[in-house]
Amino acid sequence: MLVEGKADVVFVEALIEHTGMRGIEVEGIGGDYTTLRLDAVQNMVSRANDGGRRVATVLDADGKPTKRRADLEALVSQEGLPVERWFLLPDDRAPGCLETLLEELVVPEHREVLQCFEQYERCLTGLDRRYGAPDRKAKIFAYCEAVGAKTKEGERDYLDPSHWNLDAPGQLPLKGFLEGLSPG
Repeated sequence: MLVEGKADVVFVEALIEHTGMRGIEVEGIGGDYTTLRLDAVQNMVSRANDGGRRVATVLDADGKPTKRRADLEALVSQEGLPVERWFLLPDDRAPGCLETLLEELVVPEHREVLQCFEQYERCLTGLDRRYGAPDRKAKIFAYCEAVGAKTKEGERDYLDPSHWNLDAPGQLPLKGFLEGLSPG
């Protein structure tokens, strides 16, 4: 299975481990869906397909999931990639990204940290000057920093139940997708 980057690899592997699934290999493509055009990524896809493995992707939906899905379908067809299935984060329907899903997986006892960050965002956008609000990556980084979790995307421990709830309802669509890929 192909995912966008290091953070996605670490998260998806943690979810796979948490749920006890087997037989799903996860590789990062180092960028968004347009990276599928690169020769190195196409070689990854071909090797997986030649090895008899099913090829699937988990990518960010970003702002318009319907458009992203259409763009992805066109790219896969245009490039002749044997990608069987894809899932758009956070839930295969809504706009968003990995960080959108991660917000839903924050344990209840630390949700107040996200509320503090949201107050900060409102404060910035309410000022007379035009300040940019931090992105979702900054919000998750701030959460990790506040609760004493590793802040680097590729080093986070999503299996730590004191920081993340991998049984929260928000992960169910992705879990269902992954179960459809697992040989057993």
